[in-house]
Amino acid sequence: MKRKNILFFILILIFPASFFSQVGMNTPNPRQSFHVDGGGDNTTPTDDEIKNDFIVTKNGSVGIGTITPSDFSALEIFSDSRGLRLPQLTTDERNKLFTTSPFPVGLMLYNLDTNCVNISQSTKWLQICCTPMIGKLSISPADGTELKAGTNQKFTVSGVTGATSYDWYFNNTTTTPTVITFPPDTTTTYSIPANITSLAVKVIAKGCGTDTLKANYTVVPDCKSVSGDLSISTNPAYSGSFKVGDLVTFTVVEKNVQNKIGDYQWTITDNNGTSQSKTGSSITYTIPSGITSITVQVKAGGCDEITISKEEVYNVTAINTKDGTFINMTEEGDNSYETLWLKGATGSRFEWTMYLTPDGGATIDENNTLYKETTTNTVVFDNYPATSPTIQYAKVVVKVYDSKGIQTHERTYTNLPCKMSGSSSSSIWIRLPSSANCNGYRICTYDSKGKLFTRYTYRCNNGDWRLKKQIYFSPLDYNGGCTARTSADTCDTDL
Repeated sequence: MKRKNILFFILILIFPASFFSQVGMNTPNPRQSFHVDGGGDNTTPTDDEIKNDFIVTKNGSVGIGTITPSDFSALEIFSDSRGLRLPQLTTDERNKLFTTSPFPVGLMLYNLDTNCVNISQSTKWLQICCTPMIGKLSISPADGTELKAGTNQKFTVSGVTGATSYDWYFNNTTTTPTVITFPPDTTTTYSIPANITSLAVKVIAKGCGTDTLKANYTVVPDCKSVSGDLSISTNPAYSGSFKVGDLVTFTVVEKNVQNKIGDYQWTITDNNGTSQSKTGSSITYTIPSGITSITVQVKAGGCDEITISKEEVYNVTAINTKDGTFINMTEEGDNSYETLWLKGATGSRFEWTMYLTPDGGATIDENNTLYKETTTNTVVFDNYPATSPTIQYAKVVVKVYDSKGIQTHERTYTNLPCKMSGSSSSSIWIRLPSSANCNGYRICTYDSKGKLFTRYTYRCNNGDWRLKKQIYFSPLDYNGGCTARTSADTCDTDL
């Protein structure tokens, strides 16, 4: 009977090993060669149910808290609520483990004296210590600093002791650092792209704990200030002064000019305060009348507020010319002309404009004008309108063109000497008796002082008893009215 019981017990032990390839304890559904369900709670099983399981795979890998340890792991432990506690020894206890070298390599324990993890090496113990980080991270350059695009910028962190590494992120939102540095190296250099306008930097100090710093920077184009010297050349060359009407080209002359951005800016200001501006390498300017000097400035800028400039002052002198003068030109026949010349002026073209009064008064009518062009300094006006019976007040404007530009001369004439009445402009009507022999009659005009001004001789034609003649007078030589008379006398004497 006793022999039968022993045989039965042996069969119980042998047959499960023969018929089942996996052994489970506290679970009807083992997942590996040996599976212990510590809580006996496996169903599917879920991740929470596996946390109390122990596994041995067919490859000999041991898993705690996992039922799928990696093949390369001898021991794999998973837990989100517990840790691994190493054997705890004092330094003296540790040293008694091995008395002769070489030591067995890789033995791990916790040193109670140094509060460090110790790992045995062939001749010594390696200590892995964790000293808590102290302090607060700071960075240079400081948060908000303006940086230059396209440059290599150095960044340095400080303020923390006990860090074992620094993870740097530059415009990087991933979990992979742009670069990692290890103390004592607390500095890294970053090449700022040329096409960005901002840069976000994050640094994580790691050790026994972590400390994170974030900084944001504005990125501006790399700026190098304009530099160099400027001077101004003139055409025609300046020899002490320019003359009114001169057409002058001012050109900038560069010397070692670098980093200039944009065109040169010119400003010409005369002594009356009138300015003219232009951009470019040169400016052409006509010297106006009525000034004695001009100030010429040329300026260049760069990427910042720095500029380089040159300023010169040039004297101006007037051209020696005189205003126009009315000259009487009544030589012969029935045609009389008003002649105007501009003494001392030379040019290739002259534009003459005479502004008249509508009724012989003292108010200029800007729409009542005579205009002519000539190539000399003399003009003849012979086209007075019939609607202007008198010429007592007039303004004459002449523009002179030459290679130096344009000059304008103006003169106003008032109280012209004669104010003749008649059906046509400045006309004298002569009436003789129908029976009279009009041969030899003359028209004589005198100024207000009785001085003989003009003498015209008329002869009758086929007994015509009436003759008409237009007469024009010189305001420079005669002022203050005139007298006309008809006579068969010679009319050669003053009144």
